[in-house]
Amino acid sequence: MIESLSAPYYQFPEERIILESQDKPSILFISLNRHQRQYFNQLGVALRDAYRIHHIHYSLSDFSGALVKPELPETVAFTGEELMEVIYFSLVKGELRRFKGFRGWMHSQQVLENRAYYATLYFYNYMCRVAVDLVCVWNGLNIPVAAAMRVARKLGKKTAFFENGYLPDTTTLDPSGVNYKNSLAGKPRSFYDALVPDERLLAALYDAAPAGRRLKKKWYQKVGKKQKRQPEAVQLPSKYIFLPFQVHDDTQVLLYSPHIRSMEELVRHVVHGVKQYNRHHREDVWIVVKEHPSDFGRVDYSQLKKKYQYDNIIFLRFYPTSDLIAQAQGVITINSTVGIEALVRHKPVITLGDSFYNIEGLVYHVVTPDKLAEAIRFIHNKPDHSLIDRFLYYLRYCYLVTGSWRQPTAGHYEDVAGKITEILLENGNE
Repeated sequence: MIESLSAPYYQFPEERIILESQDKPSILFISLNRHQRQYFNQLGVALRDAYRIHHIHYSLSDFSGALVKPELPETVAFTGEELMEVIYFSLVKGELRRFKGFRGWMHSQQVLENRAYYATLYFYNYMCRVAVDLVCVWNGLNIPVAAAMRVARKLGKKTAFFENGYLPDTTTLDPSGVNYKNSLAGKPRSFYDALVPDERLLAALYDAAPAGRRLKKKWYQKVGKKQKRQPEAVQLPSKYIFLPFQVHDDTQVLLYSPHIRSMEELVRHVVHGVKQYNRHHREDVWIVVKEHPSDFGRVDYSQLKKKYQYDNIIFLRFYPTSDLIAQAQGVITINSTVGIEALVRHKPVITLGDSFYNIEGLVYHVVTPDKLAEAIRFIHNKPDHSLIDRFLYYLRYCYLVTGSWRQPTAGHYEDVAGKITEILLENGNE
């Protein structure tokens, strides 16, 4: 079933009438765009023999919820902190991108609050009318799905968050959230030390060919003169740290980077730290930056390059990431998945932001940027190969879903079904 948003329910039921699950559990998939809708529909077909499937496609282009702030039942009424948590990403993103006109109005705090209330009421009424055991969304940070997941938890429903996988040919499915909000965040080193990897599977993990993420081109990347994406003809320094840029307005930067809010700030801190390190240790370590392709046509770093043209830093756009990792002494990142790619090559990784893989001995996490110069010594340390093996083994074979959501196979659907069963059988709701 596809639920339409054209007629939201404003009347609260005097009694919460929940249709009890009869022969099998019920799953609600909520999509926000065409790609999510297509994937969730495919999942629904694959899972329908074991589960009762419901779909809601909640269009982000529908702005009717921007005009009113309906009263909410006490069960899902917002505290100020809860409301800010639901709207924060959209609010900060709007401020960063300085939207004008209609888009600026749509990202004003009042409108974002209205949309959060509207979506909350909609999903509350839906979940009171329809028996739902598990609510599934993609990522979970856009206002409609953030509101839906909050309602689900308030009503005691289980939740599942989908995202791109951290390793080639994988997908993330987590009951708690994605990235720093996922269920791995905070697990201590001892958790991974206790694992005993299957050597055959571990070898297969390393044998898997690295696969770059296929990025969807935006309209502004399709117009004008086509760029030839050939690797730059550049001689890489003999000693360098690889510094991958991240999408400037991505959740990883806006939500999980408390001290560095932009790529310009990232470069400033790393250049300063490397200068201090080189001066103190009489070294000649360079920095090699690679811009994130999702920001091509969106962010102009020409002034940044000009500012540091006489420093030990090289800016690249098209040089293969895998080659830059392979030849680097180490990688510095805020919290990018490039850090995980570097771990696959057993390279030293220094993180500057919040990340689920900030594990003692696995990476060196710099709490504040002023401590970076001290941390750079970590690139000369011998990696803890055993810990890296155990972390990657758990990530690949115990946590991630086999297969990419872009080209799902029967094995992928089977693995998703297994993860969903685990979530439904867990006691309580994280």
